[in-house]
Amino acid sequence: MANRFMLVTAPKLFQLAKDAYQRTKAAPSDREPKQWDALAAVLFSAAALEAFINEIESLAEPVEHFPSPPRTVTKFLEGARKLHRTRGETEAKYLLAAQTLGRRPYDKGGRVYEDFKYLFDLRNEILHRRPQEEFGTTTPSQLSYGKAFERLRSRNILADHHSDKRLLDALDIIATRAVAKWACETAVRMVEPILLVTTRKRHFRVHMRHYKEVFILE
Repeated sequence: MANRFMLVTAPKLFQLAKDAYQRTKAAPSDREPKQWDALAAVLFSAAALEAFINEIESLAEPVEHFPSPPRTVTKFLEGARKLHRTRGETEAKYLLAAQTLGRRPYDKGGRVYEDFKYLFDLRNEILHRRPQEEFGTTTPSQLSYGKAFERLRSRNILADHHSDKRLLDALDIIATRAVAKWACETAVRMVEPILLVTTRKRHFRVHMRHYKEVFILE
């Protein structure tokens, strides 16, 4: 029988995120605003995370037809199918994969999982943000930045818009090198525990090198 290989998307998406982060390194400082490649790093990091967990599900499906499929894999597939097209599907699949395949749940109160949620909130805020009215007398402190942006203040990665005399909107203040790096690091840290366990399983091992080569940040 010929070797069977799968063409996967998540590594390509994450490579785009990393390339965008690399381009922000030309900025004068970590928190210089209007580094537009940072937005690409955020969007592609979130897209890569969504693609990764969906691909793990697809890679698991052939295992289900083995004479004695591992119970961990069948439990993951059963749960994942119930989540299809439900609200919060991506987040729920990561929780499910950690509990079934890895048997080590994410710490929901921990920094990694919190950043994962912030990343997707930020992605949604960028894509679904409504226009704001701006008047000649508007100051940066009068602009509404949205909950996703406000949550990131504690990470000290946004542009310091209060000390900047220019009028900065939400996209300006998140478009920093620090945000780009944070987005990429969040993707790597979420994928790491699932990569670790699937790499050890012979059913997944042949496919995992595509992910291992890309889901690192130097």
